[in-house]
Amino acid sequence: MKHKTNIYQNLARKITINLAQQLEHRQKCQILVQQNKQLENNIEQLIKELKSISEENQDLRELVISLNKENERLRTIN
Repeated sequence: MKHKTNIYQNLARKITINLAQQLEHRQKCQILVQQNKQLENNIEQLIKELKSISEENQDLRELVISLNKENERLRTIN
């Protein structure tokens, strides 16, 4: 009888260890999911910022072109 009790105790110990490992794994996965969502949000924000910078650059290019034309015009006058 003591042998069966020992087997059940060992089995219970293994199950407990396995459940603890599963819980730890689940917690790590939840952290990774949260980090992934944060990274996605960061990427979306960076994309918005890059689009804004790109628009600003386009405006600056147009301004430079305009200034160059005006500069050329003034040179021809002088």
